[in-house]
Amino acid sequence: MKISPRRALILGLAREGDSLARFLASEGMDVTVTDSASPEKLRSRIQSLDDLPVRVVVGDDSPDLVEETDEFFVSPGVPESNPVYAAARAAGIPIQSMTTLFFDLCRGAIIGITGSSGKTTTTGLVGPMLREANRDVVVGGNIGNPMLDLLPRISRDTLVVLELSSFQLDLLRKSPHIAVVTNITPNHLDRHGTMQNYVAAKRHIVEHQSAQDFAVLNGDDQEVAGLAAGIPSQKRWFSSTTPGTDVGVSDGSLGIWRTPVDRQVQRFEQIMPVDEVPLLGTHNLANVAAAATAADIVGVQPAMMRQAIRTYSPPPHRLQVVGDHDGVTYIDDSIATTPARVIVALQALGQPIVLIAGGRDKQLPWSDFARWTVRRARALILVGEAAPLIEREVRAALVETSLLKGDMIFRCCSLQAAVTKAAGIAGRGDVVLLSPGCTSYDMFTDFEERGAAFAAAVEQLHAA
Repeated sequence: MKISPRRALILGLAREGDSLARFLASEGMDVTVTDSASPEKLRSRIQSLDDLPVRVVVGDDSPDLVEETDEFFVSPGVPESNPVYAAARAAGIPIQSMTTLFFDLCRGAIIGITGSSGKTTTTGLVGPMLREANRDVVVGGNIGNPMLDLLPRISRDTLVVLELSSFQLDLLRKSPHIAVVTNITPNHLDRHGTMQNYVAAKRHIVEHQSAQDFAVLNGDDQEVAGLAAGIPSQKRWFSSTTPGTDVGVSDGSLGIWRTPVDRQVQRFEQIMPVDEVPLLGTHNLANVAAAATAADIVGVQPAMMRQAIRTYSPPPHRLQVVGDHDGVTYIDDSIATTPARVIVALQALGQPIVLIAGGRDKQLPWSDFARWTVRRARALILVGEAAPLIEREVRAALVETSLLKGDMIFRCCSLQAAVTKAAGIAGRGDVVLLSPGCTSYDMFTDFEERGAAFAAAVEQLHAA
């Protein structure tokens, strides 16, 4: 599909901005990309576009560029308060993104997966389940290749599995054929402003569905259940705890509840015993159930699902064991950038926990985190900008029966110092858990760099 030759302005020169610039230029558009970051910070991105007829304007906000454009594209996470974004809105130019463009151009059926947590794991399971059934599949979105890079591989028979963040969903005016929502808990309120706005962004994944589409929803999550109201699509429910949903747990097994034509008695078709699922925690059982529900809709058999689950290798930084020294297990959960996600980790582990948390706050509530931390952690080590905030919340939650005591809360100036401190505190049988509850941007480029730094610090302990 050829795009008519027009002038395009792209705001944001990160991974998606780079891919979008390449695509639009290849379609014959007159492309300008702008970013307020410094030329030094963006050097590699700028150099990668040297061979293309793309104008790059960086180092400052340039709202005047809007006067020279017919099409405006914004990268995920850029706030509406950005001067260029605001100028485009004021000029009445429709706001687009890589995601909206991809949904317009994609010929295959899209399985879109979102959630405050679990979307990467669920996406990583759906792809292999479909491949086990010999379906033509591509996987991308918020993970893997940028969406537009997938287009040459997509035919009408292709199933397109996309991980979608709230930022990518924010502007969406079409919904996937199969929309999966793993859970909704407070996240990115520093960007969305309110929980209501955040939920509204998530709702776009189901809001534009038709009666021929499917919404795969978490029956254990009230916010997710609320998305079912007022949409015409067919609902499929999954649960990690409650029997009777379309995919759920019964007598220690995960399986699919089948309703016969006469609707007399439901039949439970086992996928696999729960204790054979090779992932830690009830939350991961929910992710497996979500993936199985989506796969069942397109006809994947339980035996194929089971094979994909058994051979699944989780991505790093998600409750990943990175060391075991002197009887202490070190676990990297750097992906936990919200307090709610830390709670999931605390619930998943049975051993005594020395918790390392902190970083840059996303203006999320910490009271539930504090209540779980004083119950499950025997020591708390805080780092980063949010350390004083987190400490206040945790100390306010301490009671006489708390496992955590006031003299076992510490602050460290670096992650390496925190690992050293944790090693001095932890005893045989304990877990040292990095589960920050914050973004990494005060100290690291991203959660992956933070997780790698944690693993390196643990390795230095072993070397010492």
